[in-house]
Amino acid sequence: MNYQNMIPYLLVLIAGIIVPPAVALNSALGRNLKSPLLAALVVMIIGGVFVGFLAAVTRQGTPTSEELAKIPWVVWFGGILISIYMILMNYNVPKVGVGLATCIVIGGQIVAGLVIDHFGLFNLPQASMSLGRLAGFVAIITGVLLVKFF
Repeated sequence: MNYQNMIPYLLVLIAGIIVPPAVALNSALGRNLKSPLLAALVVMIIGGVFVGFLAAVTRQGTPTSEELAKIPWVVWFGGILISIYMILMNYNVPKVGVGLATCIVIGGQIVAGLVIDHFGLFNLPQASMSLGRLAGFVAIITGVLLVKFF
């Protein structure tokens, strides 16, 4: 087995592990600031400073204006989507709990991921819907329902 090929999967797993505590901390910040919106703003500013620091330390090149002009306009909306996600989670995690919220988010991510894959949206590799992929989705939704009701 080539363990080098496993690294991206491990890193994605780590990204997934990071989400529930991040959501819990952001939600707690929202409660302490008495504003989920202000908490989202603070988190985005702190995150921006952190990513800026990483970019500087790793000496990421600055794109030219010509390179920036070639970027499709729609890709700039990713930051807005992440902000909406954060705001929605900050408002609703205190009402439904981190575990259930995470399960529901995973269900939503699978739906969106399957649609993006099926159509190859955003210039990503295309992977058609299959019975196995549909079964995986049903299994995840079943898991969400088990977490909710048991």
